[in-house]
Order: sequence, then structure tokens, then C-alpha cells
Amino acid sequence: PVSSLTDVNGFTLSYSINASNTAITWTMVANTTGWVAIILGDQETDIIYGSVVDGTATIKDGTLAGSTLSDDTAQDISATTGSESSGKTTITFTRAPSTDDTNNDVVLPLNESFRLRYAYSSENAETFDYDKKMSGVVNFFVESNPVDEL
Repeated sequence: PVSSLTDVNGFTLSYSINASNTAITWTMVANTTGWVAIILGDQETDIIYGSVVDGTATIKDGTLAGSTLSDDTAQDISATTGSESSGKTTITFTRAPSTDDTNNDVVLPLNESFRLRYAYSSENAETFDYDKKMSGVVNFFVESNPVDEL
């Protein structure tokens, strides 16, 4: 099933899991021409972030330490696309619930709810200086809870 979270600022995060529960496709849409990101799990360490500059999308699997982003050695995302139109950035990617990168990637539970955070900025810089940061609760098999601004 496809589900989504939408906040009052117009950020939408939609996600769907495939029939075999081996891949989750995420789409982030934000009112920005900068970067967008989701931070998976309770700790702000496992992050997928992306931006579109001069029509070219850059989407990365990374680690967040304080306000510093670094790329994971293993890029455990695929089917990445991105676009910018009418002041909105759209980023789409696919990731397995569990990856081989046990040092940097959070295992996403399929049978229970989990918290994630998402953020966006008007800048394209690769630091975690954000304009807005929110959190929400995701469950792949039931309706998700509303978001909280952080």
C-alpha cells in the first residue's frame, strides 16, 4: 500500500513497500529549491538526502553527525530520481528495509511503527542547516500518524 505524511508547510513524504517486503520506495516533495532529507529511526544518524542543481539530481545515502553530513561507503539506495518545478523539489529513491551496511543504516521494522525525521533547506549545501525539521511515525501496514514540528 502507498501511504504518506504531509505537514502544514507543504512537505509530503510518501512511501510504498513492494509485495515481497524487500524494497521501500520513498518520495519527498518540499516547497524548496534546496535539499530535502529523511532521517531514519530514533537517532539522527541514518540519512537519505538530495537536491537538484541545474536540472541534475544528486541523491545520497549518508550519515549525520551533528550538523555534518558524510556519504556512506555503501550507497544502499537505488532507482533515484529528482526534479525541481514551480519552487518544489521532488526526490524519489528505493531502499531495502534491511541493508548490509550495519554500521550506518537503520533496520526498518515492517511489523511495527517507527519514528523518522525529515527536513529541508533553501540551500544546496551539504550541511544539516535546515529551514524546517519535522518528525512523524510510519507503519507500513496501517495509516501513519500526524507529523510534529521539531
